[in-house]
Amino acid sequence: MGFILEAGRLAPTACNYQPQRFYIIKSEKALEKVDSTTRFRFGVSAVILVCYDANVVWSIDDAGFSGPYCSGDQDASIAAASMMFEAEELGIHTLWIRGFDSESVAQTFYLPEGMIPVEGFQAQRMALQEESDGQLCSRTVSSGYTL
Repeated sequence: MGFILEAGRLAPTACNYQPQRFYIIKSEKALEKVDSTTRFRFGVSAVILVCYDANVVWSIDDAGFSGPYCSGDQDASIAAASMMFEAEELGIHTLWIRGFDSESVAQTFYLPEGMIPVEGFQAQRMALQEESDGQLCSRTVSSGYTL
């Protein structure tokens, strides 16, 4: 788990402000809350909620070509992708979750003011099994990987 979180911490962000924040969700009660906000958990035993802190994020009132701009979504997404790449390197397969309303998630989990949920991802350990014809295929080792 430490390697995965470290990959997210070290991810590049706009002006290196590092606004990304991670919430590890694994208690049964917390996972029930996840289920109440999205239908995309698929029974895994842990989810990492990736947010950005609106009080820390790089922003500009007038980006010239598009009006105001805030890098929070991109910063958090880069951090999530970095963690997912690290998880894969460790043999843990992940699934990106974005099918939720950020405001509802923030309220459900009583996130601090200015903490904006961007996405979550779930992790599941897989194993390679050799088929009788020599081809490799993946199979689930457990219903979820507890982070």
